Amino acid sequence: MQYQAKHKHSLGRRCEGVASFTANAFVYESKEHPVRLSRANVVRNDGPGLKARGGKDWHFEFSGKDDKEVRSLFEDWYSRRARGRR
Repeated sequence: MQYQAKHKHSLGRRCEGVASFTANAFVYESKEHPVRLSRANVVRNDGPGLKARGGKDWHFEFSGKDDKEVRSLFEDWYSRRARGRR
């Protein structure tokens, strides 16, 4: 499933794009800076986003969803990773 999304930059800026979750990656497509985070490059869920290896935080807004709903989407995706390790 794809979501119209905004990446939350520091200092309040936002860039627009499309976000999606695949079995092995979170993908954000935008003109400013596309992002593809494989499960191996994600350290943990971080609110409405993810913390990547190296310390970079990626936070998003999804159209029609509040922060709690976005957080749940990231948590669901990330928890599938944890369950897959068992």
